[in-house]
Amino acid sequence: MEEQYSIKDGRVEAVMWIVYKDGAVVIEKRPAHPTKATTCLPAGHVDLNRDKGEDYIEAAFIRESSEEFAEGKFKPTSWKYLKAIDFEETERDGRVTKLKLHYFVVTEWEGDVPEYTVEHNGKHADLEWFSISRYEELPQICDREVLSHLEKML
Repeated sequence: MEEQYSIKDGRVEAVMWIVYKDGAVVIEKRPAHPTKATTCLPAGHVDLNRDKGEDYIEAAFIRESSEEFAEGKFKPTSWKYLKAIDFEETERDGRVTKLKLHYFVVTEWEGDVPEYTVEHNGKHADLEWFSISRYEELPQICDREVLSHLEKML
């Protein structure tokens, strides 16, 4: 079944998760792309075929984090919704995709944080721990904004 992306306020909804421990967060090092950042927080789309009900955003976060971190059998056990940020991303063909990014912070989990994310049953992006104090080095303004927000909360 083809994904049915959730659209809110004219934007495709996506979830982002910040795995946080001891002053560091997990970031993705994605394959080179001509228009998108290659270093970013892990993310996934809200799929209305699978993410249902009032808590569909949280359902998408749990599903996506478990799917993409499958190699570590990762399962969030303690998390908090931080905020939503509107963001625009340029595609390879020059089209602009308008996104509504819903950020969660994960502070406890079962399993392990794997070495890489999984997309379409294969390795997608390497994962590494990154000091939250270096958030200004990240290329996407939305990731910098939410990590600044989180750092102030800690």
